[in-house]
Amino acid sequence: MNKLLSIIVPCFNEEGNVKLIYEEIHRVFDAESIPVELVMVNDGSKDATQKRLYELFEEKRDKHLKIVRFSRNFGKEAAMLSGLKHTSGDFVCIIDADLQERPEVALQMYRILENDPEKDAVAAYQLPDNQKEIYYRLTPYGREVFHAHRLRH
Repeated sequence: MNKLLSIIVPCFNEEGNVKLIYEEIHRVFDAESIPVELVMVNDGSKDATQKRLYELFEEKRDKHLKIVRFSRNFGKEAAMLSGLKHTSGDFVCIIDADLQERPEVALQMYRILENDPEKDAVAAYQLPDNQKEIYYRLTPYGREVFHAHRLRH
């Protein structure tokens, strides 16, 4: 049985991306039958982000969609921390609403954690656009700190 993945999506002025990120995440994880909880944190957006989040909530009626609203912009770190406080999944991932981090990479990270109980965390970073591979480092708690691997996207 697949473990629940909580994905935190900090949003600041992302009215055009709210529905797209929701659909992309579900396209990737639903295809693998992996349950996903989305915690979308509106970090005081000045555009229609909050309206789009409410519309998404009304349209999808998804019990695993949580919306957190800040009264003003507190910054991405505060949005991530608030998102962490609202998660209930076995694993947690943070993806920006603009899809610069692809859900497919989050899926590969999920698989690493799912398949190797010795690993406690997986971190990923993206190389410049002109490079075709994404490198990530595994960070097992209490063991050797870094093991480098490659992810394809």
